Amino acid sequence: MVAWYRKPTPYLAAGLVGLWVTVSACGGNGTATQPANDVSQAASDAAPIDRPVTRPPNTVTPVAGNATPTVQPITQPLKEVSLAESDAAPPNQPATRPGGAFGFTHFVFEQVGGDVVTSLVEGPRGPQIRVPISFPALEELLESGKVLPEELGLDREQLANLVDQLETIRLSTEKYRDVKAALADGYVQAGGVVPNMGAHFVNEDRINDGVLNLEEPEIVLYDRDKNGEWRLAGTAFVLPREDDPASSTQGVGDNHPEGFAGPLDNWHVHYQLCTLPDGQFRTLGEADCQAKNGNFNASYGWMIHAWVHDDNPLGVFSMWNSNIPPTSLGEAGILSTRQADHDEVEGSAKVTIQNFAHGPIELAVGDSITWLNADGVPHTVTSGSAGIADGGFDSGWVGPGQIFTQRVDQPGSFAFTCTIHPQMNGIITVK
Repeated sequence: MVAWYRKPTPYLAAGLVGLWVTVSACGGNGTATQPANDVSQAASDAAPIDRPVTRPPNTVTPVAGNATPTVQPITQPLKEVSLAESDAAPPNQPATRPGGAFGFTHFVFEQVGGDVVTSLVEGPRGPQIRVPISFPALEELLESGKVLPEELGLDREQLANLVDQLETIRLSTEKYRDVKAALADGYVQAGGVVPNMGAHFVNEDRINDGVLNLEEPEIVLYDRDKNGEWRLAGTAFVLPREDDPASSTQGVGDNHPEGFAGPLDNWHVHYQLCTLPDGQFRTLGEADCQAKNGNFNASYGWMIHAWVHDDNPLGVFSMWNSNIPPTSLGEAGILSTRQADHDEVEGSAKVTIQNFAHGPIELAVGDSITWLNADGVPHTVTSGSAGIADGGFDSGWVGPGQIFTQRVDQPGSFAFTCTIHPQMNGIITVK
């Protein structure tokens, strides 16, 4: 990974590898905040989990009540799970199935050759704030003097600082509304227009300095207007993780950069990213990338978008912007096109655990459901509610990248929860 940030071509678009993944959207999408009794978070990034790790049983027990499901063994035996050493690290226990969604989940797992690899990691490691609030909405909230929504995780001072930071970016890049000004300042177009993201104009010198300067973003994003002219839409920032031994560039390390005020900025790191000669991005092994005359990076540094020119309903720091064509997709449509599919297990339905949330599930009698954990910490899928088991099925600890499969053969409604994070609850409806 030496001098990953010295090559201009890899820094075109955070999350572009998601463009090659198209499946149906799964449940589990939501906003989560850090619960008071969350026991999954260690005292530090490197500390072990502050709760004993247990190996779950090889089968699950029947649901209590008159609707008794037929039980199927856990497809993937779970081994010891724990938090990884840093925000940028893949799970300690390797994933065995693809899963996750670029820009929506903490981890994304993709099939590369015969292996499943972690192709994207977002930091921080634990619960992330993913409230879809745009820059104009943040400004309006600050000016209104209203009580701040708890789900933002911001106090008024943090909000004021964040709005000031974003305004600094906006004012300093106003000149780039004329694309000629961006070209004159050393930005070079890299790749074409990416759906829901735009075209990336990259400044290699600003990448190489390894400095977060809000007045000098490493990337500016353009879209085409109705006349086919470039229209400034947003910005993106790149920070190297490691020091470059061949230059004076200083890396920021493997933990989530403290770049913006408050917890809304979820930076991300790509792994095994290949930039092809036509400017496209794929998750590939090094040999396959080189065979296609691509530029391979085993990993490269922390990245984030800041949508300070286009109002972005998905959030000022979202990877994707639903106001960038195709605008007809909306959040659900964008999620469905950025999802890495985890294989069906004997015809089971699929759900991704993401952002500390479970969604409702509807099944037919005899169906199975497979959960894949795309969060950065372990969860359980346990019959019960509010973190309390009722004696029914129980997955035990499901680590990042691991799966749990359950089959139900009788109709009814079955509540399930996470015994580690009591705010995570869902309902299985079997018709």
